[in-house]
Amino acid sequence: MSDGLSADTYIETTQADGRLLLRFIARRSDRSLALSPAQPPGGTLDFDVLFEDPKAVATDPQKVNRLVACVDNLGVRAAPANVRSIRLTTTYLGIAIEDGEPPRALRREAMWCRFYMFLVGALAVLLLIVCVGMLVHMEAGRRLLQQLGDLRQLEQGVQKDIATLALSESMALGVLERRVAALPDGKPGLVVLPARPELLARLAVALGREPEAMQAWASAAPLCDRPLYLPPKSAGTEVAFLSAVDDADLAKFALTWWREPVTAKAAAICGRRDDLRVRLALLYAGMADWNCRSYQMFAVLAAPYEAVQTGLGVAREGAGPACGAPTGALPPEVGMDAWLSHETRVTIASSVVSGFLLPLL
Repeated sequence: MSDGLSADTYIETTQADGRLLLRFIARRSDRSLALSPAQPPGGTLDFDVLFEDPKAVATDPQKVNRLVACVDNLGVRAAPANVRSIRLTTTYLGIAIEDGEPPRALRREAMWCRFYMFLVGALAVLLLIVCVGMLVHMEAGRRLLQQLGDLRQLEQGVQKDIATLALSESMALGVLERRVAALPDGKPGLVVLPARPELLARLAVALGREPEAMQAWASAAPLCDRPLYLPPKSAGTEVAFLSAVDDADLAKFALTWWREPVTAKAAAICGRRDDLRVRLALLYAGMADWNCRSYQMFAVLAAPYEAVQTGLGVAREGAGPACGAPTGALPPEVGMDAWLSHETRVTIASSVVSGFLLPLL
């Protein structure tokens, strides 16, 4: 025999396969061991040969033929299952099989199958969590863009209402700001001074302007564009009245004018304007946070590429903070805050994730 196996060993393994098929068919309610009407009794369903001594069967050609015919008949009845699939399935499911089953090699194979199935299940759960997180993230970005559109429509309505107000419904106010080297606490900051409208003549003299021109300039100041918050002194600023500043020092300050409402109608419009400014500021802060999370998400996906680039010695220009920086210089009128919170980045990230990454996952 090949591989050094004797005839007794072949007979013994064949008998073991036959007994395995016999148990499999006997335990299935949809299979039958009874003879068909067209099949003569004896011969092909002689199960006794499965339990005889292997040496006695090996020396008797008739018994060998009966053994082969019996195993072949059982294999047809067990189809589509076969000896290997039955052994592997029962081992994987942990079903106890008598007669020395299953072999050690098959136990090892079933162990690896169980490991791979656990790995596939863990990956499926992980991908499910990632996809749900991405869907929530994309929905948050879509809501931010929707709110931005709604706020811009409200802003247009407020601007129309402001344009219909008479000049007599507001009065000119302003602030003076001067950047100082250091305040008493040693921190640099701004000096913010409220400017009263009755001091326009004094300002005109100090700034070298005609009083009429100063009055026209104040009348043209935008309505409701006052600073929403004056920084506290603890933040590196100090506040004083304009009357406390000498005339010689007035030219050192930057003047910011706006028109303050004096009627209920104008106050209501300015209140809506202030609310919109706060909501827009909060919205852009939320968009900057959303863009930061998107950048970090893409940075994780691009980590292998970055590692290869680093290993090849390719330096990436423009590498900035953790939330992403432009690869080139921004225009002078565009600050980093505007870049980080711009809605274009939200739209692009949403399109990439929704149109490519999520379907791929």
